Amino acid sequence: MLSRTKNLYIEIAVALNKFPKSAKYILGYRIEQSLLDFLEILYVAQYQKIDEKLKSLYLLQIKLDTISFLMTLSWEAKHLPHSAYARYVEQSTEIGRRIGGWRKGLETKLEPKTPHNMQGE
Repeated sequence: MLSRTKNLYIEIAVALNKFPKSAKYILGYRIEQSLLDFLEILYVAQYQKIDEKLKSLYLLQIKLDTISFLMTLSWEAKHLPHSAYARYVEQSTEIGRRIGGWRKGLETKLEPKTPHNMQGE
């Protein structure tokens, strides 16, 4: 997932360079900073203990939603071409699914063992 997210960052960075000057240094900067924050949290989450990792995964979902909001705003303001926006939506949706799956897998590991969910063991 880190590789996919790095590729997304590179694609978006190229698109942000084409923003008009008035949007590049405000909206473009916010998007880029949010993406870099996202990458940093994702990188660190790989090395965290389960309880801390879960907190990071929730934060990643919030960050991804924020980036999506800013990208939609950029597209609606016509700073971002439709093709770039469509690629972002496709890739961010996949990244969001993977984060959700990672989180659910960790939550399953943390579930207390009860007679009901121990039947298969």
